[in-house]
Amino acid sequence: MKRCFLVGLMLAAVAALLVAGCAPTAAPAPPRPAPTAAPAPVPATAPSLTPEQKAWEDVVAAAKKEGTITVYSYGWRGDIGIAIAKAFQERYGIKVEIITGRGAEFIERLKAEQRSGRMVADLFEGGTPHALNIKKSGLTISSADLLALKDASAFVASPFSPDPDKNVLAYNIFVYSPYVNTNLVKPGEEPKAWKDLLDPKWKGKMLLGNANVSMEVYMQFWPLKAAGVVDLEYLKALGKQDILWTTGLVEDIQKLSRAERPLSIFGTPVDASGPILSGAPIKAIPMEPAMAASDVALTAIKASPHPNATKLLINWMYTPEGQLAHNKARGTSSIIKGAPSFLPPAADVKASRIVMSTPEILDDEAKSFNEKVMVKAWGQ
Repeated sequence: MKRCFLVGLMLAAVAALLVAGCAPTAAPAPPRPAPTAAPAPVPATAPSLTPEQKAWEDVVAAAKKEGTITVYSYGWRGDIGIAIAKAFQERYGIKVEIITGRGAEFIERLKAEQRSGRMVADLFEGGTPHALNIKKSGLTISSADLLALKDASAFVASPFSPDPDKNVLAYNIFVYSPYVNTNLVKPGEEPKAWKDLLDPKWKGKMLLGNANVSMEVYMQFWPLKAAGVVDLEYLKALGKQDILWTTGLVEDIQKLSRAERPLSIFGTPVDASGPILSGAPIKAIPMEPAMAASDVALTAIKASPHPNATKLLINWMYTPEGQLAHNKARGTSSIIKGAPSFLPPAADVKASRIVMSTPEILDDEAKSFNEKVMVKAWGQ
């Protein structure tokens, strides 16, 4: 019996082995493909520079090595100059030193520097007549090759309008108009035409720059006279109105803001915007039949110690970044199309007609006008 049991176990084991041998064999797992290396990134190709752009890159590099620039300026005073210098230095790492004064003083100073061969100034900023006089003295160089000035269609008015040689460049345009202190002159009492200034009620109440130290007689009255808006008889009569003579437009606005007189015969947004934004009770008055307009100029000084930094700063002043820094600080409009205006409404005068101050104010006829008006009529 025991023997039969063992035989049965052996037969069962053999049967199990036979069944296992007949079972299908599992297919081996397919081999994994070798990992494919990611393609190496193709380096971006830098846009090729034109010879003109390459030359400008060299100017920028040389300007940074010079590291500084000195500006003789009439308009970049106080916070205005600080804002412009800070923005330029943050952009290029170049320090801007601004020495402020009047244009006539700078002309003599520049002549002395040229004679001694010890140049200090790199750039002049100020009224176009002064800039043109500096050019006439042989103290300037052309800025025709500046990169930002290549596209003439980008500007409201041509930066080259004051000077076909492109030594003197316009970078801001503004209208000259009377300003009143609104605490002293009520609405409806303002003059409306130039003839109104001869009214006896304005005698002893007006401010005007003394022609010995200010270009106002040229910049404002000469184009009005040339356009037939005023004549010599008018100006002689105006000189008898007991005018308080000042050093020029900046002092006019300062005295007006302090209510030392109710009316300044001329003012500009360039000088008035800052005080207006600070709360001064002053505003511009439109005058009929026309008003004079002018521009503020930049000119590079001959044989300056930092010629590349000078080029770079002038060029920057015609970029959106440079215009923004200047216009926001000064409270004025832009010479670049489409740029924001920072003119406060009280300085944004609308003229029915504009006559531009031009280089003609430097000619012999203007000098004769100066003699007749300032010396003979106004006693200056």
